[in-house]
Amino acid sequence: MEHLDEGARPERVDALVALVEASFRDAADSDEARIVSDLARSIIATTPASDLKVCSALSDGARRAVILFTRMHPAESGRSVFLLSPVAVATDAQGQGVGSGLIAFGLERLRQDGADTVVTYGDPSFYGRLGFAALDPDAVPPPHPLSQPVGWIGQALDGGAVRPMSGPLKTVPAFDRPDIW
Repeated sequence: MEHLDEGARPERVDALVALVEASFRDAADSDEARIVSDLARSIIATTPASDLKVCSALSDGARRAVILFTRMHPAESGRSVFLLSPVAVATDAQGQGVGSGLIAFGLERLRQDGADTVVTYGDPSFYGRLGFAALDPDAVPPPHPLSQPVGWIGQALDGGAVRPMSGPLKTVPAFDRPDIW
């Protein structure tokens, strides 16, 4: 499996979004697939390149997984925080470590780039295997109230505990929607 830190090249947007949509359609339903694929398209279209990292896993030239990391802005300066979302793995590649391997690759790239924390809003049992742990919303305030607080998880990229942050994290425009939190 080849891992790429490929950025959001315009010629690849449709392929990235199609993988997200197919992955969520097969795993959930068509409504969720549309919501998440529209979100992915919005992230890529509206997020400055300096605030976006797109990583893909390829096998024999075919894209098998894609993950997006977007910069979050804590109230205090000197912190480099990213949100991991969405994560999409082709249905026939799920359960084979493709997503986990790609996330590990992306986290290492962010660590090399100087990021100190990655957060996500997802399944603690899956992400827990990758070093993510529950976050106290009072210590690491999410951008909006959470409908599922148990899903607010993160990790410090230095291997320690996530340090508290003041004020809610500010997201890129595509995530600044209370309805998705």
